[in-house]
Amino acid sequence: MHLKQVETFLTVAECGSFSRAGEKLFISSSAVAQQIGSLEEDIGASLFHRTTHGVRLTEIGRYLAAEGRELVERSHIIQEHIQTMRFEQENCIVLGTSMWQNCSLFFSLWGKFVSEHEQYQLRTVRIRDEFRLHRQGEHPDLIESVQDGEPWQADYSFLQLCEDRIVFAVPKSHPLAGLKHIDYTAMQPYTMVTSPENLSAELDQLAKELSGAGLMIRRAKRYDFPLFIDCSINNWIVQIPEAWTYLLPNFQILPFETGCCHRYGFFYREPVNSPLKQFLEFAKHERDSR
Repeated sequence: MHLKQVETFLTVAECGSFSRAGEKLFISSSAVAQQIGSLEEDIGASLFHRTTHGVRLTEIGRYLAAEGRELVERSHIIQEHIQTMRFEQENCIVLGTSMWQNCSLFFSLWGKFVSEHEQYQLRTVRIRDEFRLHRQGEHPDLIESVQDGEPWQADYSFLQLCEDRIVFAVPKSHPLAGLKHIDYTAMQPYTMVTSPENLSAELDQLAKELSGAGLMIRRAKRYDFPLFIDCSINNWIVQIPEAWTYLLPNFQILPFETGCCHRYGFFYREPVNSPLKQFLEFAKHERDSR
């Protein structure tokens, strides 16, 4: 039983004849009769009593007429929803957010971009655990982040927009909290928590240099709030991207003398849809014009 056949059936039931139904549907009466015949064959029962004066519904026909209207109306609603979903997919950017990204760079660009492309929309999705994104089935189009080698980043292409300094955060009760910046000598007597191993060659090299300078190093298993609480309780120094400083309001942020940096920008999933392609081109233009 096809929806088109049910729609034709309902029109015949309303008009009372194949010919008048054909006129309303802009098809021939023989085409109407063929569709009704196919529908009756699928159902295995007659839907109309045929007379020389027209047609009238059988008992099964009356049942189908009552149920068929709801079926057709529901089908139209579903089709409208599908069209809306297709429009959103074709005209929407899905932005992944979590506590690790405040997306400040994205939103500084989005307002200007959407003023020139009003047809495009933005939808945000919450990433439950950024560090296990590649195992969660989460697939946002775009994520703003430092490029630090986390496993999920391998599934995305990357557009660098700027650099983000590696800084050191110390609890405000720490003896070093009054400094303006930090160096090897200042850190000498204190325990320092650095990035997890094997994220990137650059981070591993930095940890090696810190350890080689005689500093007491602890490699984090992962960055999370329990780690930051441990650092606060134990008065440990913790190495973080500067982009994360808003997560540590009770820490003093100290730049590092070597000026080590992460690349920072947008991770985006291939293939890109039209709005994302245009947004990335816009972001590149804004970057290059600075």
